[in-house]
Amino acid sequence: IDSERDLIELEKELLASIFDAVASRNAEALSLWGATVPDAESVARSPIVPHDEALSLAAEEAVRAAASGQAAKKAYEINPEVERLICAWSAREHGSDLVFINEFPRRHRPFYTFPLDATRSMSFDAIFRGLEITTGGRRHNVYGELLEVLPKFGLKAEDLTDYLNVFKYGCPPHGGFAIGCERLTQKILGLTNVKEASLFPRDRKRVRP
Repeated sequence: IDSERDLIELEKELLASIFDAVASRNAEALSLWGATVPDAESVARSPIVPHDEALSLAAEEAVRAAASGQAAKKAYEINPEVERLICAWSAREHGSDLVFINEFPRRHRPFYTFPLDATRSMSFDAIFRGLEITTGGRRHNVYGELLEVLPKFGLKAEDLTDYLNVFKYGCPPHGGFAIGCERLTQKILGLTNVKEASLFPRDRKRVRP
């Protein structure tokens, strides 16, 4: 891959396929829940918004919400409120419940995330109906560059020998992403808590089914 945008386009196609399968195979269940899934066209329209622009758009959306009597405050990082606001913006401006936020600050991403420049990374989150369902990005693939970046994250090469050996002998440009199936199910059905979409939910007070 060249950048995280290759992954975003791949995920758009994947999500469109998932939503289509859910709509065709689970129509009865969706009807019982009063739930809907996006069509392929709306997924394709999903905007890609850089991190800092997303914060600005969320701030504008917060002002809009405040004007309608809802409490709102400015955010300085991507948090649940920003995720909700940016999805409200996307739904209104693009007709899509899905939005991709990319170019996250390098300090907010793991050491293996490929840099876009000195401060930004080739990474992204997918936000669906106000909730992050995916984190992904391009990864470092050059051995020397990995060695240089480790100290900046407080890491030592000798503690990551097996991992680094993969790159020492050559590795192509690559990346990936992970979709939270429970979170996706939660947002499709409009559940109030992700535990309702988990077969065996666990938390600090419950670790057994």
